[in-house]
Amino acid sequence: VLERCWPEAALGAPVPAGATVRFGERSATVALDGAVYLSAISGFVDVEASWSNRRCSARFNVPTGVVQPDLGAVECIEAL
Repeated sequence: VLERCWPEAALGAPVPAGATVRFGERSATVALDGAVYLSAISGFVDVEASWSNRRCSARFNVPTGVVQPDLGAVECIEAL
């Protein structure tokens, strides 16, 4: 799944490359432009991204039966 997380407080800027995204017991590293590849997931997914003492969270629905869906931009709401 190619995913982009956007922190609300940064006015649409992508989560920075190198940030960590956690989902369940697993994690992934954010690539350029906020892109994240999450494998073997479907249904509703909750993620949390963290970087430089900041974090944000997002929830999205991954369609079943699609090999590699591109969910486009997903709003990642920053924790205050």
